[in-house]
Amino acid sequence: MNLVVPSAVEKELGFSPLTGDSEMEVILKEDVPKLGHRGEVVKVAEGYGRNYLLPHKLAIEATAANRAVIEQMKQSAVRKTAVEKTAADALAQQLDGTALSFHRKVGERPSVRIGHYV
Repeated sequence: MNLVVPSAVEKELGFSPLTGDSEMEVILKEDVPKLGHRGEVVKVAEGYGRNYLLPHKLAIEATAANRAVIEQMKQSAVRKTAVEKTAADALAQQLDGTALSFHRKVGERPSVRIGHYV
């Protein structure tokens, strides 16, 4: 197994000047298989981010302003979920103990046949 240790230059620049490998941080707007879930900040290759994730609107650049906006969106989602849960619990209490029965008029011969047809 070959272990590659980044040099001081690579650490300083964020990429290797010889191979052109560079990384960028993005905030995912949607779940991306094998990468992460919506709202997560992930590091990706710069080419993958600029050529695929950003144009397809799957992610935005992880700037300080975008991080603040995403944090506000997360807090808003938490509040919205709490309100929806409260409403669902109230509805569940209203429906608790309610029995439903459905009556349907049918003819002498059933119109739906159950079984295997060959």
